Amino acid sequence: MANYSHLNPEQYETFAIWEKDFADLSIQFNEIEGVYKIEIWKYPTLIPCQTDNKYVDKLSLYLSLKSEPDARVEKELEILIENMQW
Repeated sequence: MANYSHLNPEQYETFAIWEKDFADLSIQFNEIEGVYKIEIWKYPTLIPCQTDNKYVDKLSLYLSLKSEPDARVEKELEILIENMQW
């Protein structure tokens, strides 16, 4: 969210991965300690036609955070969705 808004980055960097890609990994993860937050999504997290696939698309980000109770996040989500080109 920090990439698309005025919010500061979180303490832990967040990565989103498609559950199919995650299932194909043969890496053991520690669910308690770590320096990254990993979100497993039901659909591909990146859009192939985008030139910069470093961040998830804005609509997916909006949908993943729309139930966030933090008023600051809610306000930034409103701005994000209002500024999207449909």
